[in-house]
Amino acid sequence: YGEIARAVGKPDQARAVGQAVGANPILIVVPCHRVIASDGRLTGFSGGLRRKVALLRMEGVEVEGASPNSRVHPEVIPLDL
Repeated sequence: YGEIARAVGKPDQARAVGQAVGANPILIVVPCHRVIASDGRLTGFSGGLRRKVALLRMEGVEVEGASPNSRVHPEVIPLDL
C-alpha cells in the first residue's frame, strides 16, 4: 500500500490505500490482486488467496509456494498506474 500511496503522491496515506483496495467492488477491472506485501508475500484478497494466486499466474507471474505461504518477487508484478 505504501508504494501505491507514494506513486499517487500521497506517501503518508498507505492506510487509506488499504481501505480503498479492500472496498474494491470490481476486482478484475481494478487489479487489486496485484497488491502484495513489501517482502513478496501474498496477503489478503477479498476473493481469497487461491483466486489471487490463480489471477497472478494467469498474468504470467511466477508464484512460489502454496497458499497461504505463497510469495512472488515484487519486481515482476505489473503495475499499471
